[in-house]
Amino acid sequence: MKANGMVHINERQINTAVSFWTKLMKEGGTKTLEELIKHYFRPAFIRYLDIPLRISSYFRFLSKQCRRDYLLNNNYLIHKDDFRLCLYQMDEAERLELFHSNPATALKQALMWPFQSLFIELAKELLKRLQLADFTTILDHILIYYIMDGYDYYDQFREL
Repeated sequence: MKANGMVHINERQINTAVSFWTKLMKEGGTKTLEELIKHYFRPAFIRYLDIPLRISSYFRFLSKQCRRDYLLNNNYLIHKDDFRLCLYQMDEAERLELFHSNPATALKQALMWPFQSLFIELAKELLKRLQLADFTTILDHILIYYIMDGYDYYDQFREL
C-alpha cells in the first residue's frame, strides 16, 4: 500500500476474462464470440500469475477436452465455488471421466462444503483408481486444511 492510501496493482497479474474483453473492445467483432472464447480460454493460454478466473461463465463454449484440461491442470486458477458450477454444467459421463482421470483432485473438492456428505461415497467409487500417492495427498489435505483448522472431519478421516 502506498502512503496516499492507493493500492498498487501488480501489472503482471490480470484476469484472463479482463484481457479477453479488453481485446474484444479494442479490435471489434471480427470473429464470433464462440471462436474468441475457444481461443482465449484454452488452458495453455492461462498463466500461473493470472488472477483466478470465473470459468463457469464461459464453460459451455469450451470443448470437452478443454474443460477437462482446465479443471485438472489449472485447479489453482479457478475459484472453488466456480469449480462446482462447472461440474453442474457437465453431464454425468463427463463428470465421471474427470473424476476417474484425477481421483485425488475430485476427492479434495468433495471435502468442501456442501459436498462433505458425498465424500465417502465418491471415495468408494474411486478407490480402484487411487494410487498410494493420491491416498497420501488426500490424508494430508484432510489433516492440514480441515482437522488442524478445527473442522469436524474426523468421521471422513476414520472411514478412509
